[in-house]
Amino acid sequence: MSMYADEINQRHFRWNGSPKLFHSIQDYRLHLEAAGRATGTIECYLKSLLSLATALGNTALKNISDVDVARAVIGLQRLKTVNNERLSDVTMNRTRSVYRAFFKWAFETGRIQSNPAKLLFRARASSMPTVPMTAEEVSRLLKTVRESNEPLALRDEALFATYAFTGIRRTEALALKVTDYDPVDLTIYIRQSKNGIKRVQPVPFCLARALNGLLKELNSSGCDQAATPIFSGRPSGLPLSARQAQNRFDKWKTPAGIRKDLTIHSFRAGFANRLFRTTGNIHLVARAMGHSDIRSTELYIEKDISVIREAVEDAFEVR
Repeated sequence: MSMYADEINQRHFRWNGSPKLFHSIQDYRLHLEAAGRATGTIECYLKSLLSLATALGNTALKNISDVDVARAVIGLQRLKTVNNERLSDVTMNRTRSVYRAFFKWAFETGRIQSNPAKLLFRARASSMPTVPMTAEEVSRLLKTVRESNEPLALRDEALFATYAFTGIRRTEALALKVTDYDPVDLTIYIRQSKNGIKRVQPVPFCLARALNGLLKELNSSGCDQAATPIFSGRPSGLPLSARQAQNRFDKWKTPAGIRKDLTIHSFRAGFANRLFRTTGNIHLVARAMGHSDIRSTELYIEKDISVIREAVEDAFEVR
């Protein structure tokens, strides 16, 4: 059980004739799980809804008004100033979206007669683009891990190579089981995605080498392949958590000599840029990244002014 789900359970509730907020949040978590939402997405939703419950208390759902929801959002905005820990505009917008989705579900399932978050729109916000990792940095990182002779080097190299050469999200990779990788067809089957859509991702030869080496090690340990995560953490048999994966990446950045501001998401941004520069086809890149809207893909593509300048010069060259 997640830390947020456990916290919800610890805050006891009583019916008193109508659904209470914590009970409804528990029901909503079940709805998200049944809808196939990724574990990381559910964690994000629960974290935002716990902030709402903290602000409003375990009140009856029918008693929550649009003013109550607005005050909860304003309270979060003021809290970030008091603690000197500024929540980004992107985070605040994500919180607004969670509130809207939760109360829309509550309304559509008959738990409330009106939606108090119906008019809670996202604010205009400009997010900092993810810094893409270059091909040279990927190569340097993987070489550093491979030549380290550390006990977990084989797993870490395969994990980072998976991010770099497939562009899949952090949680998508961590949810992979041994049986999701097909070494014959060179594909991986992604069962848990952000949008809940299962898909097959091609595996290039440079990644297959790392995955095959890791699976050979796992097979020699006699593990149950159907249940074993490809990227196991501690305790053994459980997948690496998102935080553990980021900690492993941070550990390798310094010896590899790559930029300190890179994150695991930088693999995904680098994948998008390399694929776009190679193909020039943003629709293909969107499909490879699991995006249903190319506007999401465009956020990853670096704007190269030199390409625009060259196109303008060609178009208006005096003949």
